[in-house]
Amino acid sequence: MKQAAWITCEYIINISCTILSMKLVSLNVWHGRVFDRLMDFIREYSEDVDIFCFQEVFSSSVKHYKDKIMIANLLERISKALPDFQCIFSPNVSGFDCNAEAVDFDLEFGLATFVRKSLRLKSHGSLLIHEFNGPINEDWSNFPIMLQHMTFVSGKKEYTICNFQGTPRPGSKLDSRLRLEQSNKIKEFISGNTAIVAGDFNLLPSTESIRILEDVMKNLIKEFKIERTRSDLNIVDGKIGDQMYADYVFTTKDVDVQDFQAIDVEVSDHLPLLLEFS
Repeated sequence: MKQAAWITCEYIINISCTILSMKLVSLNVWHGRVFDRLMDFIREYSEDVDIFCFQEVFSSSVKHYKDKIMIANLLERISKALPDFQCIFSPNVSGFDCNAEAVDFDLEFGLATFVRKSLRLKSHGSLLIHEFNGPINEDWSNFPIMLQHMTFVSGKKEYTICNFQGTPRPGSKLDSRLRLEQSNKIKEFISGNTAIVAGDFNLLPSTESIRILEDVMKNLIKEFKIERTRSDLNIVDGKIGDQMYADYVFTTKDVDVQDFQAIDVEVSDHLPLLLEFS
């Protein structure tokens, strides 16, 4: 693949210029369940992608775990495959596996953003949107929700990138009090910023929760007429699930969107979303 189509040059007189574009991939990695294909995808796209926003990432010092549908040290393995990237990890659950069962070893679960080291990272953090105490329910209905964010400078422009996974219940992906609340909190957080918000929102396109975000940002799923964001690995009751959407990328109007697509590869039960912007 071609090298990333952007170059930053800085001179002694502190003038910087940015040429062409950057690329961002957002993907729910499904706990690393399709590990080999996922890693092949990450290595291939790391040649010209500048930012990866991953959801459903486990982190642990344990290399092997009994559950074959999750990779306990997925964060560590991805980090090793991306030596030219800085890893930002925001765990929102610890001590539970993907079946919501308690474990007796160090295990964290959350959002991971990988940023090419050549980008001028200014700050990063996480905003707690919903907090729940106690054990995780089997259906993850009390899953703590946070918005991971980072800011970097390219040329004369400062960008805020947000990585997000919305509450997974109810499974209908329709509006709920919590979903409306999380959309309003995201809307408030990005106000006044040149922002990109990407991730698995667990929402259908027709919801009020999506419309709240469309009030202040462009919905690239809608603008580029993306037909689905779930892959054929999304099996429900023995057949491909009928919910075709869960993932979105939103951009404020001052982000120059050059291209956007859902990549049709089976590396997860979600499709990777690829944004080219400046």
